[in-house]
Amino acid sequence: RFLIHELVNGNWQIGNLRYNTGYPFFIAPVAGFAQEFGRFDDRIVLFFQSLLSATIPFLIYDILRNRRSPREALFVALIVALDPFGLQWAHWAVPAWFVAWCLVLALWLTHRMIQAPAYRRWMWMSGTGLVLGVAALARTETAIIAAVLGCGILMLRSLSIRQRLMLFSILG
Repeated sequence: RFLIHELVNGNWQIGNLRYNTGYPFFIAPVAGFAQEFGRFDDRIVLFFQSLLSATIPFLIYDILRNRRSPREALFVALIVALDPFGLQWAHWAVPAWFVAWCLVLALWLTHRMIQAPAYRRWMWMSGTGLVLGVAALARTETAIIAAVLGCGILMLRSLSIRQRLMLFSILG
């Protein structure tokens, strides 16, 4: 909350001084907008966080429905939607929900990259790299997941080695 307050009040140099600034950088514009509503500002921020957190089951469903049957995809999405920790995380001002949202969004963007035409793949992978970069700013442990995803891209046999190296470098 301190870092969000500093960003809303114009101190944009906190990234050079503090640890784990990805979540405050992401939520500060919403908190600045919510300040205009007085005592309802916390509720607006929580609504925004809950709204983004609620997209996780839909992203998972979209990924799985192309790989498995729609019934299996719906079953997995419902299990994710009923996760008690996932339902609680978005109601606190902590980056746990944000990191989970970024990781699922990165997987969804990677899935879209695989389905995209060859000349558009760099765009989807750039989005994945940006999302994982912001997640790594929120929690540095996310960098390990980004490295695993990058190594997974190198293993894709459906792409040429040139495309795999290009996508790996864009993700990095």
